[in-house]
Formats: sequence, structure tokens, C-alpha cells
Amino acid sequence: MTAEKSKQITLVVLLFLIIGVIYFQLSETYSFVQDDAYISFRYAENFINGNGLVFNENEYVEGYTNFLWVIILAVFKIIGINYAASSQFLSVTFGFCVSIVTYLIAKKLIPSSQNKYIDQLNSMLPVYLLVLSGGFIYWSSSGMETSLFILLVLLSVNSAIRNKDPHKINYLSIIFLILAFLTRPDGYYFALMFIAFEYVIAKKKSAIIIKEILLIAIPALAHTIFRIAYYGYPLPNTFYAKSGLSDFFLRRGWEYFVNFAEAYLLFGLILIIPSVALINNSLRNRIGFLSILVLLFIFSITLIGGDVLPLHRLYLPVLPLIYILFVASIIYHIHSKKLVTPIVVAFIVTLGYFNLSNERTTLGEIHATEIGLVQKMTVYGDWVKERQIDENRPMKVALSTIGAFSFYSNAKIIDLLGLTNEYIAHNPQEMKGISEPATRKWIERTYNTELCARSKTGLYNFSRRSKTKCIP
Repeated sequence: MTAEKSKQITLVVLLFLIIGVIYFQLSETYSFVQDDAYISFRYAENFINGNGLVFNENEYVEGYTNFLWVIILAVFKIIGINYAASSQFLSVTFGFCVSIVTYLIAKKLIPSSQNKYIDQLNSMLPVYLLVLSGGFIYWSSSGMETSLFILLVLLSVNSAIRNKDPHKINYLSIIFLILAFLTRPDGYYFALMFIAFEYVIAKKKSAIIIKEILLIAIPALAHTIFRIAYYGYPLPNTFYAKSGLSDFFLRRGWEYFVNFAEAYLLFGLILIIPSVALINNSLRNRIGFLSILVLLFIFSITLIGGDVLPLHRLYLPVLPLIYILFVASIIYHIHSKKLVTPIVVAFIVTLGYFNLSNERTTLGEIHATEIGLVQKMTVYGDWVKERQIDENRPMKVALSTIGAFSFYSNAKIIDLLGLTNEYIAHNPQEMKGISEPATRKWIERTYNTELCARSKTGLYNFSRRSKTKCIP
């Protein structure tokens, strides 16, 4: 290793130490466990206890969308680490790994200059913007699978842009993509885009692409068969409970996008700048495909109505790519790098600080609210668990905020929103008496309260694989 190369590595390490201090300090400030994470905990706990991969015993309903995350948490619990500790440690660690892979992709895509030290600094700019994005910090501290999914997506992208040999199968990207769609269903989108990338940009031979399709399709088909055999449906139950194409979902999705654009994208300007760069033929192959990938992903999330959970969770998998494309496009347009690079760096540093400052109040309020909710539901859950022990009988509870309460109560839960209830998800009722402003913020607009009144002997057990239709 030359002295010059050693100095460059030292600079990168120093920059990551600074980034790491910022990231871990913010993660510690906003550390918590999201109420929805406890749904995964309950599935993992039932799985470990031999009850199956279920939310309620004997009810085979896929009320989660993070299969791999549930299995990972179960493994950590088996070796003696509780769910809250393992989920927080993993989500924060994976979040920092995301920053490292963001740098690696940026280093490949951002154009080089004659000054290698400036190149290293330019490659760190998207990382800086990312760790000052409130949504990324929030969800990387939440104990949920979000940061793992982002990491797997970026690892697949990084492998794809570095491996363009038309005669070789990109096994590494395929492995990461398989793990990605086992972590979240959104991974199937990135798998499709990977195949398109291999054909359009990498220009791989048809025989290679067919083999890659088969390597992805076989585990995808196996997972789908498992879903149908075990749960009765090819998609998670949450898809049927949440999804829909209507005027409401379009309006809700547009609002979701606008909030995202206001928070991180300079009202959409950061998306437009890379698009302008595509006019140049020399840039088109290098950043064009990733721009299309980002825009189509944003469009699909917007189309389905966004997300009820706060701080842009569903857009985060492409946020690192957005920042990379933004910085790369600016650098491409710099004609005299030595003169204007300090101005660009100053602008991006200011933008990152502005984004975090602008979102800090909202971030703090959402963080405090979620902590309060989990604490309250934990107290309720403990009380119900004690009542079951004192009275020596199980209890059935119907409610809509099911995470921490279900985990700590160990009661049979009727999820009124249908996320973990097959019947409600497939037989919803429109929520009545809710004002229009509320419906825009609450994407789950259907529930079913009649299931508790339809049986004189007790509550229904609507699981497809249940032996009985009623719980006595």
C-alpha cells in the first residue's frame, strides 16, 4: 500500500468516526422500541414456544411482513438475549452499516477529480445527509426491520453496479435480494429492477439472465407456497387489511409524498436535478437506471397510499440512493471542481443541518408519543396478564393498538383493524363517524366490530386452519 493510499484510508476512517459519533449520538437520543415491533416479538415468542409462527395460538394468520426479522429475533432469544435488546442493537448496527454501503456506492458513482482527497469527501456527502435525516435515525432506533431491509437493498445495488461481467452470474446480489424479500415484500420490486439492470445496463447474455431469474424465483416461489400452505393466502394478511386503489389512497399517498419531499428533498428539487443530468449521454447509463429505480419506487409507494406510521418509513430504502444521485449530479455539473467544490460542500452541509433542525421538533414529539404509548400499553398488558393468573382463565381482548399490549398480556387478541385477523382483513366494514382530516392520517379505515356479536357462545376464531369457528 502506497503512502498516498494510506493517507486516503486514514481520511475516510476519520470521516466515519465523525459520522459515527453523530449517528450513534442521535440514535441514543431517540432510542425506543416501536409498538409494532412487539407484534414481531409475539410471533417469535410463539414460534419458540412451539405454538407455530402465529400471533394467537391456533390462528394461522400472517400478520407480519418481516419473516426474516422474526426468525432472527427468535434466534437471539434462544441464545438468551431479550427481544427489546436484540432488536434495538441490530436495528442501530444495521443502520450504521447502511452509511458504510452508501459511501461505497457513492464512491463508485460520483465522478472522480484530480484530487483524491476531494473525491473521498464528495463520497461522504450523501452519508452525511442520510445520518441527519430524522426518519432514518428514528427507524434505525426503533427495533424494527427497516434498517436491515435498507442495508440488504443497498448491498444488492452495490454488488450489481460493481459486477458487470456479461458472462458471470451475480450471485452476491441475488443472495442479498433473496434476503431482502424475505425481510419485506418490497424486496420483490428490487429483484425485478435487478433483472432489468442486468439486461439493460450490464447487457448480460440471455442464458445468464434466465439463470439469475431462476435463482431468485425458486426461493420466492418456495416462500409463496409456504404462505399458502401455512396461512392460506399468497400475500401477508396486512396486505388485505391495508391495501386498496381508490381516491382516498391516492390523496393519502400524495400527501405522504409531499411531506417526504418537504422534509428531505427541497420540495422535490433533489429528485429533479438527477433527471436533468440524464440529458447528457455520458451520464445516462451511470445514474439513469438508479434514477428510474428511485422514481418508480416512490410512485408505487405513493400509489398504495403511503404508510400510517410516521417519518417516511416506506420511502427510506431509496433515500440513500436519492442523496447519492443528487450529489453525483451536482458534481457532474461542476466545470471547475477546485473552485466550486467548497461551495458545494458548504451547501450540502447546510442542507443536512437544516433538514435535521427543521424536523427535530416533530421527531421529538413523535418519539415521546410512541414511548408513552408503549409504556401505557405495557402497563395494561401486565394488568391483564395478572388477572388471567389470578382468575386462572384466559382472556380475550379486542383493540386496535395491539403491539406491546399483546406481547405483555399474553391474552387472545382480536385486532379490530384486521392486521392479525383474517376475517376482518377480508370482510371489512367502513369506519363511520371519523372526520376527513383523521382519515388522511389513518390509512387503516376498515374494521369489523360485529364479529364479537355474531356468536352467543363467544368470540369467533376465523383462522382458515382452525378446527372450530367459535371460541367458547
